[in-house]
This record gives sequence, structure tokens and C-alpha cells, in this order.
Amino acid sequence: SRKPGDPYKHHDVIPPAVFAVMKPVYLRLTDRPLLDRCLRGATQNINESFNGLIWKMCPKESICSAQTVRTAVYLAVVLFNDGDDQLDRLLTEMQCLPQSLPTASFSPWDAEKQYHSNRKSGEFEKKSCKRRRAVKKRCWLI
Repeated sequence: SRKPGDPYKHHDVIPPAVFAVMKPVYLRLTDRPLLDRCLRGATQNINESFNGLIWKMCPKESICSAQTVRTAVYLAVVLFNDGDDQLDRLLTEMQCLPQSLPTASFSPWDAEKQYHSNRKSGEFEKKSCKRRRAVKKRCWLI
């Protein structure tokens, strides 16, 4: 037992074998190019984006059959790889396009997504984001 006033001696809690496996991963995560990408806000994991498409069509909160989940995954693959326009072509080829949807292409939706993506990655937006962060930091320091 430690007496008051005695210096604390830190004991290694990670076994050397585990540390040897973890160290290369840690070094890759602290790699300068990766950290630079994170500063620019390019941290969205591709898998998270793909999973988001699936859960949008097949929410976790509702009970779905295996066929519904499979269909959601198939559609997410099409949307993720080729965009809404390819979904339009696929549904037209299968003669499954609902009458309530316009038979025009989904291209306007793709163009709108591209516009917002380009806008968020623009220089003005980056500078605005930096200014907002600086204000938040100043508030924390006060």
C-alpha cells in the first residue's frame, strides 16, 4: 500500500506483445498526411457513407425482413457506385419505374448533391469554419 507523500510509480498495463501490434497502427494514425486530411474536414469514412445509404432505406428502428435488407443493400450499392442516374436506368430497364415519379432522369438530384459537396469544400467555407473554430476556442479560454 502507498503512503501519503510517496511518489506514484506507473506500471505498464499493456503487455509488450500487444504493444508491438498496436504501435504500427498508432504510427499510421498519427501520419502527417492523414492528420492534414482530418484538418480539412475530409474525415467521412466511406463505409459510414455507404451504411448511411442502407439505413436510410431500411431504418434500424423498424423490423425488416431479410429480403428488404438485401434489397436495401443492392440499391445502396447502385447509388453509392453510380449515383441516382444509374438507379433511374436500372428501374427503367426493369420496367419498374413508378408512375408517380417523373420519367425524367435523376440527374438533377445528382447535380444538386455535387453542388452542395463542392460548396462545402470551397475555400470560403473552409475559412468560415476556421473562424468559427477560433471563436469557440476563445470562448473556452475565457
